[in-house]
Amino acid sequence: MKIEDFESKIFENGISDEELKELILLDKKLERRKIDLRVEEKIELNNYSTENISDYLEANLNIVEMENNIIGRYFSKIVEIAFDYYISGVDFFDLIQEGTIALIERADDDLSENVSELLIRINMLLFIRNKVENEKNMYLSYLEENRDEIVKSLLKNKHIEIQEAENLVNEKIRRLKNLKLEFLSKKISKLEETVLKFYYGVGVEKRYSIFEIEDELGLERGEGEEVFKNALVKLSLIGGKTVLL
Repeated sequence: MKIEDFESKIFENGISDEELKELILLDKKLERRKIDLRVEEKIELNNYSTENISDYLEANLNIVEMENNIIGRYFSKIVEIAFDYYISGVDFFDLIQEGTIALIERADDDLSENVSELLIRINMLLFIRNKVENEKNMYLSYLEENRDEIVKSLLKNKHIEIQEAENLVNEKIRRLKNLKLEFLSKKISKLEETVLKFYYGVGVEKRYSIFEIEDELGLERGEGEEVFKNALVKLSLIGGKTVLL
């Protein structure tokens, strides 16, 4: 199954117990995405503390991978998947928690690597789906109940024709009703994600130093450090909205 199809299915429709059982029995590996078409949220970087997230990742990614410790075995995978779903309004720690819960709930089962990844992704996607649905319904209710006032405001502030103003409101409502996972903004860029993965050894064979990352990615000296620091700040951000109108 293509990972994009899997994500769309979970995000848009959820999953029943029977469907979950069927996926577990199939025990199939998801096909990796070939193109990253992320929309990046523009974030103003301030002097946020990054010690908590950095210390947390250092401590937990160094857990010895013991056969009887499912979290130890798969924590790196949980972090790797969390990067996929680190969207606006979602806290990185919450994604880690959802992935961890997915495995703890089945700690007594003999889970394959494929099934473990499925469970982690499903929990994170359902968490995002619930958050997005709540915000989407709030916005839809506001737009539909205040349509006339919003149109009047657009006419006054944007100096446009009434038909254009009504079309703008209708388009926002349409987009909200047909909201898809790929429309949601990611909090970090592809480069920032890659630097973090290399530095912490997530999804790669070894950990890289900042100098090695700069060489590997063709970055200037000092550029890797700057990207790394900015990425840590973004991982530390909490709160916000998932649905950005």
